[in-house]
Amino acid sequence: MRQMDRRSKIFISLIISLCCNLILICIISFQNLRIRREEQEPFAQSELSIIIPAIIKEAQKYDYYTNSQYNAYVSMFSLYQGKSDVIFAGDSLTARGNFGEFFEDISLLNRGIGSDISAGLLARIDEIIVHQPSKVFIMIGINDIARGIDKKVTRNNISEIIKKIHFSLPDCQVYIESVLPTQTEYEWEILQLNKELQDVALKSECIYIDIYAHFLDENGEIISNKISIDGTHLNGEGYKTWVETIKEYVNSN
Repeated sequence: MRQMDRRSKIFISLIISLCCNLILICIISFQNLRIRREEQEPFAQSELSIIIPAIIKEAQKYDYYTNSQYNAYVSMFSLYQGKSDVIFAGDSLTARGNFGEFFEDISLLNRGIGSDISAGLLARIDEIIVHQPSKVFIMIGINDIARGIDKKVTRNNISEIIKKIHFSLPDCQVYIESVLPTQTEYEWEILQLNKELQDVALKSECIYIDIYAHFLDENGEIISNKISIDGTHLNGEGYKTWVETIKEYVNSN
């Protein structure tokens, strides 16, 4: 009986030893395989670190109504439905402009919303139409560029904005203002979008105002250090340049 117990213990010990050896062999084999794969694909991990954020970014599409300023301002705008001769519509560049102080003798409304995009302006265009303006000045598109929205989409949105205004207000003159220059990586895209805007204005019987050119020096360089607070948004001198460029259109009969 004792002989059998001893044999059982030896057998169990052998089984445990064999299992441990097998586990050790598997671990070593896995490590060797991993090392070989890393040697063959040295950039695999870095490529994934680029691809994954890109996929996430693509999935997180920007919608104008996720802009916290959008709903707040739209609800505030809806409180007043009186008539206004002139309306300025756009994003933060328009929103920050105290145009009423430059044109005191004109009934004027500012309908700019920070971070707004062309789709957002299209969605709220009825609130602008309700005031029955005789002139609407539109500057929109820089946030479309920053959000990676295709220029064709921006162009179509602006075309639809113009159509809606002209359908409800046939005598309203629409002015399409160029997107302003910035000290960002978007300059080439801004120039391309401005070409699209100019074409839209021509085909829609609107007036295109090239404000962009007035923000360049004699060498064609952007003078944003004198007219901008951050390379995009304007200071007083910047708004003075803007107003000087458009005042003949605002004051014309």
